[in-house]
Amino acid sequence: MASKDEVTTTAEDANQKKDALRDNIERKGKYSYYYGHATQDAIMAESGSAIKTMGGSPKLLERTVTPSESTLKKKGITSFTWLNSKRRVRIYIEEESLRGVKDEDIHHKHTHNSFSLSYESNGCKYVFDLPVLSKFISGASIKRKDDKTIVISLTKAAEETWYDLKQK
Repeated sequence: MASKDEVTTTAEDANQKKDALRDNIERKGKYSYYYGHATQDAIMAESGSAIKTMGGSPKLLERTVTPSESTLKKKGITSFTWLNSKRRVRIYIEEESLRGVKDEDIHHKHTHNSFSLSYESNGCKYVFDLPVLSKFISGASIKRKDDKTIVISLTKAAEETWYDLKQK
């Protein structure tokens, strides 16, 4: 039979072997800083059905048709001319596919060193893309010259001559 001193020593050893996290949870209960690490069964039993309730299977609210760009045939615009001036670079695009395209349906975006333009016409998506310009720009705008011509104006970040439009 174990003596009283041996039993006390064994209980003290068990307390020392507990880590700080479990000790804190045991002493402070649900007010413990580490309460979230307590056993999940204890949390579920204490909180009741609020956590136990499952939402069930998802319910369809409505079905919509998302237009897919993949259904449109993509065509790159490769025919253009460009002009270098002191403050701007102008790019002229003349495309028959521009006829009938509204100005608000021509989209463009730019960064400090890239430019892209796109529009849809006759079941195709036309794209003019300059992923890396030879120099930096501070802005870009587009303007219709006539029914089939767009003028892109790239504002230079610095007044310097551009020998190439795209970086090589």
